[in-house]
Amino acid sequence: MHKSKKIKSNWYDQPFFKWLYGTKTSSSKQKVSLTTEQQKELVRLNGGWDEDKLFIPMMTKREAMLRYASTWKAIWFFCLPTIVLMVVQGLYNILDKSLSLIFVTPNAIKNPLYLQYMVGDDSHSILLQSLNNTTIANSGEFITTLKQYFTFSSDDQVNYVLTFFKTDGNGAISYVDHGAQDLFSYLKLENISITSAKMKEYINVSTQYTVQSYNIVLSFTQILAIGAGMHYSTEFGKRNKEKLKEIAGNGLTYSFLGSIIIGVVLFALSYRPWGQILIASQMGHNQNLIVEELAWKDVQPLIYGISAIFLAFMSMNMLRSEGKMIHIMIMTITSLGVKFLTSILLMKYTDLELTAAQLGTIFSFLYQFIYCLIVMFFSKVTYSNFSFHDLFNLRLKNLTYALKAGFPNFINYFSFVVNGYLTTSLVIRLPASRSGPSIEANGGVSILQQLISSITPWNEFILSAVVGLNQGVRTMIAYNDGAGKNDRILEILKRSSWLMLGWFAFILMLVFAIGPYMLELFAFPSTYARYGNEFYWYLILFFMFYPLACFSYIDLGLFQGKGRTIAATIASSLRSLVIFVPLTLIGFFTAKGVNNPLWYFFFIGLTDLISSFILIPMLIGFYYQQKATHQLKNKGDDKMTLASYNKFLVKYGVDQKQQKQAQISYEEIVDNLEKTHFRK
Repeated sequence: MHKSKKIKSNWYDQPFFKWLYGTKTSSSKQKVSLTTEQQKELVRLNGGWDEDKLFIPMMTKREAMLRYASTWKAIWFFCLPTIVLMVVQGLYNILDKSLSLIFVTPNAIKNPLYLQYMVGDDSHSILLQSLNNTTIANSGEFITTLKQYFTFSSDDQVNYVLTFFKTDGNGAISYVDHGAQDLFSYLKLENISITSAKMKEYINVSTQYTVQSYNIVLSFTQILAIGAGMHYSTEFGKRNKEKLKEIAGNGLTYSFLGSIIIGVVLFALSYRPWGQILIASQMGHNQNLIVEELAWKDVQPLIYGISAIFLAFMSMNMLRSEGKMIHIMIMTITSLGVKFLTSILLMKYTDLELTAAQLGTIFSFLYQFIYCLIVMFFSKVTYSNFSFHDLFNLRLKNLTYALKAGFPNFINYFSFVVNGYLTTSLVIRLPASRSGPSIEANGGVSILQQLISSITPWNEFILSAVVGLNQGVRTMIAYNDGAGKNDRILEILKRSSWLMLGWFAFILMLVFAIGPYMLELFAFPSTYARYGNEFYWYLILFFMFYPLACFSYIDLGLFQGKGRTIAATIASSLRSLVIFVPLTLIGFFTAKGVNNPLWYFFFIGLTDLISSFILIPMLIGFYYQQKATHQLKNKGDDKMTLASYNKFLVKYGVDQKQQKQAQISYEEIVDNLEKTHFRK
């Protein structure tokens, strides 16, 4: 009796790799009976026969670019607008901070509420906390400390303010009872305000706390907008153009409903009378009433205008997936002007302070949404011009497809929330820096928190360019995957990978060269922004393996474009959550153990290195799995698609020779289609 030979299975047939690289098999399509008019509309959009009449629609320039243009040309055509879009989005936080520091500060230093919070009383006072935690050997040092907080116009004012303080036998400083006139009343009467430098520090820190709220909103917009955009791109690649209107209409409705839910949750987490949980938890035990008030003013417009953001992102992704890149670029750049104009006017001529800065952001998103609607309905060639029926006849499958396809992007964007929240919450609990002031001496604000607050807008801006490139690449891969153009996908991936690596390498060199100036731009004290000092090396450690971050976005673009949701989710979560969080905690406890905050920044900087040890093998493994299972073969274009493309070339060919050749090819294909049809 012969023993049956045990067949050795290939590595890619193992359950783990099937799970990792697998894609959900689509269920068999249900047959839907169409009316005669619907059938004619379908033929008009996709091409085909209506009784004995042949319809061949001309391929759009965007579809021709996706399918047939040179790889570099296609990358620039589809990625440059998304890069501009995301860079502009990245600039919003930078602009908010920069404009706020310039235009909010003059109004905020005169706000009597902030002056009252600064003076406080013996039970809680920002000023007394600082004075009692600063080494003061004589009256000269006392005056120097006071001048860090208040702007005096004469020495008489300084000398009179000194009379409001007393020191007990233990050296503790408290207020002297002046009867009817306390320190706050005197400062207000003499128009003595908080210094601009100190107010800028508070604005910088408060906007760092509220950026987590913005990132929460952004992450939830992406799961719907990017997911629906992926659905749109895939159906566009299959030339299923009737489905596109339904995706667009359903997507806007689901986005609006989602915005209401997230808005309510964000309000509950941010409302000041309810404890301002999202802000207070980042501040720890270091209470600063000025920062809390500024943070609430900054987040209010974001909550009340959240629907504009959701709808703008959804409509933008529809147009981007359809390939209307010129419109996207024009809209994005002009919306920045709307942001500038609205924010500056409101901040300069009203007392809204940080609320005015965020109102400019909301108005710019509202402008983007209106612009997108105009393009959707008034373009010569458009497939996203949904009807009211598409808005209200909601299909759950469209929502589930968007949620599944957009989930990796949700992880990627929500990681900004986790990263920012965790970093901000832990950094104030680190040991004191060796060359900077203590938290108490700095008015309840950590100098390391100020460092993180100055790094964060740069970090998000730097990543935004790669996120934009990734989004364009993903759209191209999704389309070509639907069209079966695997060789083209490989070429797109190679070229985009070099662009991402080059960008991150350039940024690392820039940080080495002008790091201190980058920090000073966001109110990091110039005293501590110096080459070679403690804080300079913290900055270098933070960015030290940044070039390896490119593999997170290379893997994400490929796996998401190819519909490998599990692999895409892992690719997006490694750098942002799975690796980052443990390393941050290790860095925190190590820094606490050795009493040196350097280790906190060192371990955070290792994130991209450790992530690349997993991401690179995932990329290589997927290539060999696809090659071994013969999934790298190209799918040939059907005659209807070729006829549509040649019809496009007849009109838009580069020269008369190409147009003439396209006319000949078109006539040959049409003749062949007609012979085949009438032979049946």
